[in-house]
Amino acid sequence: MQGTNDNEKLAGLGDVLIIKINHLKDELARQQALPPEAERIDPRKYTLFLDDMEVKKLYPIGLDPEQGSLHFKLTRTDESKDVWGNLLAGQHSAKTPTKASVGLEGKMPLPNGQSFTLRIYNPVLLFFGVALFLVALVLFVQAARTKSILRDSGPPKPPEGKFRPYSLARVQVAWWFFIILASFLFIAFVTLDFDTISNSSLVLLGIGTGTALGAAMVDANRRTSSDSALATLVPRRDELAIAVERLQQEIKALEEKKTANHNELSISDELQLNNWKQELAGKQAELKQLNSQVADVASALDSPTSDGFIKDILWDVNGLTFHRFQMVVWTLVLGVIFIWSVWKKLVMPEFSETLLALMGISAGTYIGFKIPERQSAPTTTTPATTTPDLSSPQPPTQVGL
Repeated sequence: MQGTNDNEKLAGLGDVLIIKINHLKDELARQQALPPEAERIDPRKYTLFLDDMEVKKLYPIGLDPEQGSLHFKLTRTDESKDVWGNLLAGQHSAKTPTKASVGLEGKMPLPNGQSFTLRIYNPVLLFFGVALFLVALVLFVQAARTKSILRDSGPPKPPEGKFRPYSLARVQVAWWFFIILASFLFIAFVTLDFDTISNSSLVLLGIGTGTALGAAMVDANRRTSSDSALATLVPRRDELAIAVERLQQEIKALEEKKTANHNELSISDELQLNNWKQELAGKQAELKQLNSQVADVASALDSPTSDGFIKDILWDVNGLTFHRFQMVVWTLVLGVIFIWSVWKKLVMPEFSETLLALMGISAGTYIGFKIPERQSAPTTTTPATTTPDLSSPQPPTQVGL
């Protein structure tokens, strides 16, 4: 037998393996002497066996009767993926001893198989693939820490030196992207097969992308609806604040007049004072309610800051939430299974429709609960007895209008 290196009989995917068969020349000569109707064995129909496993559909590319040898190009096809997975997957070294033989399709291999060294992977190619992946990962992690690539798209920019919280939806997209990228590079540089993306890989990446888009739409709609609500509530609140201040000034003036007249007022002034006090109480109650509504709506436009990666993806303003937790758990579980399958079988897994539907439901639940989710807790409202000082008018509170 010969491989790419005759001295150590080393061969791997992409190489030509030469297997010598005892008495092949004599057998071919004998068959030539048989009558035309006699059954013949065509050596070109032999398939390769590695460690007694048939590499299906792998026929000789050449035949040398003088040397009594068959030439096989070691390639990985859809029919032989399982065999190559058993030979190459889960190996910790670059080479492994292997026995080669030939035989008829679907039959037992010929006895006295020949040993050679099977190259599991090309160290140079694999090092290049690992280096390429690590460079991409390090650059991405650095960008994720200092830029907004994995953070919520809104609301307004946080204070100087602070960052928005990490977005669970964007983190999920990044998770699947890098798992699929690493799997693709690993399989490609070990098997030289660049057509390995499975349907489940596309579905998982699609679910992650759809979740991120849905979360971005929820954030955008929240900002739009909040801006619209504030455009109505804020002017009404400011009008009430001015009306309350005016009534307080009117009441104060009458009470000063009453004090100056030894606690006596005319009947009309007394009635007017009582009416203003009743009107003031009503407007103060309405102002308190409007302040509460404005604070509630404005919380959707607040600028929360990051509390750390884990808290950002699992917590909202109400604390640890189950819809976020279950989405993180299922994403981690499927990711680990994905990586294990690639390592053990050298193929990207095909998950069942039920499992993919579960991931879709998990993502949908997250989007559904995100719609009413606050950005931050509402700010403390102005007490009903307190009104702004209109002697030096202040601009309305900036809430994102």
